[in-house]
Amino acid sequence: MDNEQIKETRFSEGIKVKKAVIETSENIVICGDFSGEIQSSATVRVAEGAHVEGKIKCTNFICDGKFDGSLLATEQAEFHASCVVNGKMKVGKLSAETGAVLASMITVIPSKSKPAPKPVQPVGGPVKA
Repeated sequence: MDNEQIKETRFSEGIKVKKAVIETSENIVICGDFSGEIQSSATVRVAEGAHVEGKIKCTNFICDGKFDGSLLATEQAEFHASCVVNGKMKVGKLSAETGAVLASMITVIPSKSKPAPKPVQPVGGPVKA
């Protein structure tokens, strides 16, 4: 295999982690129960059947399981049909499949890499009905 392998930390099904604090630059996949804080400069994934409770700060977030807490995903958050999310979220981009349950306050944060688009100016004055 080449040297550009994707590094990943996986918490397998059946593992229960409580009151943990994780800081990493690797991807994290949680398949069991996790309670605490996760900070990753990569992707955090909550697998189907997993339950995560706490705070997550990451670049990308993918949810197939259950998440209760606060989320900051600076680039993108994906919510698949099997997920249930409760809490507060700030995300760069958001995508949700039909069936995803998002009982959350969601804020989409503007990208720092691109300036906000300029408002469209009407051509020829106001439109009359």
